[in-house]
Amino acid sequence: MVWTREEFWERRGFLTPMLEHIFDRNVFLLERSLDLRLARQNLLAANVANAETPGYRAVDLDFKQALSEVVDRLDAAESGDQGALAGAPVRARVVVDDGPAVGNNGNTVEVEREIGKLSENAIMFKAQALFLGKKLQMIKEAVGGS
Repeated sequence: MVWTREEFWERRGFLTPMLEHIFDRNVFLLERSLDLRLARQNLLAANVANAETPGYRAVDLDFKQALSEVVDRLDAAESGDQGALAGAPVRARVVVDDGPAVGNNGNTVEVEREIGKLSENAIMFKAQALFLGKKLQMIKEAVGGS
């Protein structure tokens, strides 16, 4: 599940208006990106798990579309639309592989391709998590933390 900015911080006991002055657009984008990457990782792992399931169609998350929606909402919020970040969570489109079946059982999962996607997604997740961690460390140091 991908939460709005307000839901994310309210679930952790913080007041959003105070945080908006501390955390910038990049922190919000990184948070949402990590949520989307986690959702994609789960879908890709399900593909590998169902590699031998007859008739199973491989699925993937349209990451670019979902992140584009997040950017559009941020742009709207920065333009004065206070409700742009509130309300419904980001809905990522799940794309079903309509390509030809790999084997005789009608399954479209190519394990090597899915493992490659899993690896790429995991690398991107780790890089974004490290970047977010560095960003948060800079904020912590700026407010006098150690």
